[in-house]
Amino acid sequence: MSETERAGRSIFDIYRDSVVNLINEFDKVRPAYVQSITNLQQQAIDSMRKLTELMLSVQREFMEPMRLPALPEAWVRGTDELNDALAKTTSIANKVMIASIDTATQNIKIATDACETFTRINQNILKSIRGTFVPKGE
Repeated sequence: MSETERAGRSIFDIYRDSVVNLINEFDKVRPAYVQSITNLQQQAIDSMRKLTELMLSVQREFMEPMRLPALPEAWVRGTDELNDALAKTTSIANKVMIASIDTATQNIKIATDACETFTRINQNILKSIRGTFVPKGE
């Protein structure tokens, strides 16, 4: 852009360009940001899994020589039922969270559309007001 073109730009053009450039920079880094979060989550899950296995193996090595009696069937069944209930609860909670995020996404789209419509209405009002005050023939 030449000096003459730059000098002729309005404050609104300069402001718009600055804001759009900033938004574009946010958009450029978004995929890397999302991937970093995904990598962090995956590492945390892998670490929890590995540390749980290590902890349980040490506990098993400590307890097995004691030759404890087998657990009653009712206790095993109750534990299995509890685990199933926890898994189902977690699954439902995750579905609710995903639905909430999807709803928030839709709400942002709806709000954007509403603001766009409101802006058009205001622009039309301004045009009609300007038309009222501009002398005929100009």
